[in-house]
Amino acid sequence: MKNILAIITGLLVISVFSGEVCATASRKESLPGISAFMIDDRDVFNQPSLLPFYYRAAIVDLSGDSSQITGQSSVLLTYADREQTFGVIGLAVNYRSDAAQSMISYINPFVDTLGIGINLIDKIRDNGLGLNLPLIPELGSAYNLIYARKFGDRTAGIRLEHSLGQSSYSYSNVENQASCAATGLTLGLGYDPSDAVRVDAGLSYGKLFFESSYTLSLLDSTESMNSKGLGYLAFSSRAFLNLTEEMVLVPAVNFNYFDLGYDYAKNYTLVTAGGTNQSTGLFLGCGWQFRPDNRMTLLAGLGYGYHSMKINDSLVYHSRQEKTTASYPSITAGVEANLTGWLMVRLGAEKKILSQSVTKDFFDNTTLVEKTITQPYELNLGLALKMRGFTMDLMLNPKLIYSGGNIASGSKNWPFTRASLVYRF
Repeated sequence: MKNILAIITGLLVISVFSGEVCATASRKESLPGISAFMIDDRDVFNQPSLLPFYYRAAIVDLSGDSSQITGQSSVLLTYADREQTFGVIGLAVNYRSDAAQSMISYINPFVDTLGIGINLIDKIRDNGLGLNLPLIPELGSAYNLIYARKFGDRTAGIRLEHSLGQSSYSYSNVENQASCAATGLTLGLGYDPSDAVRVDAGLSYGKLFFESSYTLSLLDSTESMNSKGLGYLAFSSRAFLNLTEEMVLVPAVNFNYFDLGYDYAKNYTLVTAGGTNQSTGLFLGCGWQFRPDNRMTLLAGLGYGYHSMKINDSLVYHSRQEKTTASYPSITAGVEANLTGWLMVRLGAEKKILSQSVTKDFFDNTTLVEKTITQPYELNLGLALKMRGFTMDLMLNPKLIYSGGNIASGSKNWPFTRASLVYRF
């Protein structure tokens, strides 16, 4: 976290002059679970009708991994005139959508002891195949173009996404090529008939693609792996219902479907194989916000989650697998308190009961069944420094309260694990 701390130190003087807090990825992670029932800048990617809430803003979310602070940090810029006459337009650089993240996880299905992803090609090579195939490259910087416009009590929004990774090598009679791409479209609709009701929904589709090929023209031989499957489909909806001036009820529903696989072929030995991965996720929940005064917000939520995954792969997993995870329920609670005009602190906690069942049918006619029940717990701390249009959101290291932080005690636990900067103009 040295890199993050250095940037924070450089921006700290500016940040204490910031204005009203703007929800960021750092705020979202500081309030685990409960952030699903709050408006956050990341929501504009799944529900672009929310873009008018950020109609003049520059938002920078720094990566929580100091080694990837430049490669995985993202920037969102939005602009509109004060009246939003022609709507609001936004450009995001390096934001990875859920569709792109799902493909990255598929291309790198395993992690080694050093935390480095193992490429899909490497797993095929473990079977004595694909020895000439180049590794599938990482996705390059992602670009998202977002637009939203109000039409009376309705707001329509659209998001376009594209990211690409390519590599090639040719020498004499040999040619190697590998690439991957994620292209997405999201349509959003918002409805606010009164100050007491706000409803938003978004429908997303992501087309996912990857390939790796080897050609030896002298012998007219080829080896290839190509992706297949529908891609990524998601729907999300959420409503904010003001029961009183102090109390807000927030029901929410999210659904996603992922379908991706590959076909492998080696023509000079007539070897063919393939794999598929299909998963379905559903979340139903309801949140509650209460403001006893203008300096404090109490937050709570209750949710049910379900995720099912089916894998049929003879090369990478050597089995047919079915994995089901259910959360019943997840309970979240949090508080945000404005201590001064420029300092806000927040505390969030989440408790889950997870039931997981995994069935593996191996191709040697053996079967393995695993069932587990766990109760993970998460507690996070955060703060925001703000004044005159600037806001810096920081997620504190939970170990800080025990070690005193690096500055105070010389501990290796850095005081911040995530940082976001917002400028409203």
